[in-house]
Amino acid sequence: MNKLSIAIILSALISIQLAAGEKKVVLFDLSHGELFLPTNSSPLDHFRMASLFRNNGYGVRSSTGSVKTELLKRVNVFVVNGAMKEFSNSEIRTISDYIHKGGNVLILLHISSPVARLTELFGIVVSNFVVHERAKELFLNTNGSDFLVNKFQQHPLFDKVKNISVYGSWGLNAEGRYAKLLASTSAKAYADLNQNNRYELTDAAQSFGIAALAEIGKGKLLVISDDAIFNNSFLSQANNEQFAKNIINYFSGKKKISNQKLKRKQLSKFKE
Repeated sequence: MNKLSIAIILSALISIQLAAGEKKVVLFDLSHGELFLPTNSSPLDHFRMASLFRNNGYGVRSSTGSVKTELLKRVNVFVVNGAMKEFSNSEIRTISDYIHKGGNVLILLHISSPVARLTELFGIVVSNFVVHERAKELFLNTNGSDFLVNKFQQHPLFDKVKNISVYGSWGLNAEGRYAKLLASTSAKAYADLNQNNRYELTDAAQSFGIAALAEIGKGKLLVISDDAIFNNSFLSQANNEQFAKNIINYFSGKKKISNQKLKRKQLSKFKE
């Protein structure tokens, strides 16, 4: 890790402060085994995505400490980018409270299990299987594990977006009144249940969610089923970069649609 990475992380650990020219703060979580950093320029890291936030007046911070209320007080967007370790009960409660109070959370999946309990609180269910596409016109590789997505709901997140590309995706579902799927595979996609990279009759074939949103008052939880979509290599593929810009604008309040209020769920089971 370079000196810049260390300095940014330490600044977040001490306190979240705005520097000159910064209007808001995006905080990248690095406390749950995340492999790809917003400060590095290697192909799989997310420096270019962090730069899009900077270009929109955000200060970019990272934290290796556990997620606590004090840490999130001055944070406008909290990014969980490829968590590999599960969030604790107290962290789940803290993030849930943050969203209910108007915070914005972006979760990009590398594996699904570390965030499953958190997302399900808001009606977004993440799968424990990888999704493959069977519509060959959407293939980006030979077996359909990398593919284009072009099935979108009408929403500001997809302004000027014709398609996005994913590279090893989980499936999402939305339950209840307040969570909704915004991007989905074709109806020919399937769950690779036995992980053999080919379709068999025992595999479930249907449309699977790729992006899901829950809006809670002014707070938002956006879950995207693949963390590679915004890495330094793939941000320029398809309309991934425009999608990222739309997300930042939406979290910044530049693009609004009407939303409904989500009543707080009972979180007592997440007390430690």
